[in-house]
Amino acid sequence: MLINIVFFCIYNVEFKIMPDKEKNNKFYRISIWAFVILVLAVSLFWILNASKSATDDKIYSPVNDIARNDGAFKYPSPMESDPGWGEALFPWHIVDGIRLRGNYWAYGLAFTGGREGYEDSCGWRQATIDFGEPREFNRVVIWHAGDHVGIPVYYLRCWNDRLKDWDTLLCRTDMSSRTTEFKAKKLQSIPVEDTFSTVISRKIQYLFNNCNADHGWINEFEVYHDAKGDRPECLEVKNGAKGK
Repeated sequence: MLINIVFFCIYNVEFKIMPDKEKNNKFYRISIWAFVILVLAVSLFWILNASKSATDDKIYSPVNDIARNDGAFKYPSPMESDPGWGEALFPWHIVDGIRLRGNYWAYGLAFTGGREGYEDSCGWRQATIDFGEPREFNRVVIWHAGDHVGIPVYYLRCWNDRLKDWDTLLCRTDMSSRTTEFKAKKLQSIPVEDTFSTVISRKIQYLFNNCNADHGWINEFEVYHDAKGDRPECLEVKNGAKGK
């Protein structure tokens, strides 16, 4: 459409009044310029839409995620987490700020066990983030592999330095029902968000038992400290996480 408009305008203004030889030269120049304009317009269109998609799809954790570590620092560290299996066995994936990758099977932390007994018998599994120092936080968003949100019971706990033990922040039994809308969209990465009173702790832990359940598979473990009155809606993927 754009190239037609450009060509039409130039043709009607100049082309009709020229001798044949000049017409041929002018036609060639008009065609070149129309092509250049078209290329520039298409390039601008894709740049603007790529920028919009990167924002709307929210594939990356925001900068205020205090658990985020792209590998440049020692902390926050996920290395106290239970080991994974298969290709999804790297704890560092759960804090690298990437909620979704192109290769579904080779990212995140896939726990052993579960009802299928992958690599090990079922039982208690956990993912722990060590901040390296006490931090304030009051919200957690854990991004699960899309077909692994059938955990019947899970806990969020924070480390108590004085007692040298874990304090329970919450216990939830409704993960499956809370993720129904996301599962219907067949997303590859599904957020489960929990909020609680602000605590100060060096570590936070996600704990669950995967007997008679999915074995569990975390793509990203995000932790936030929201100011009073400044708590956003759940940071859900609009659909950068395409269906399988």
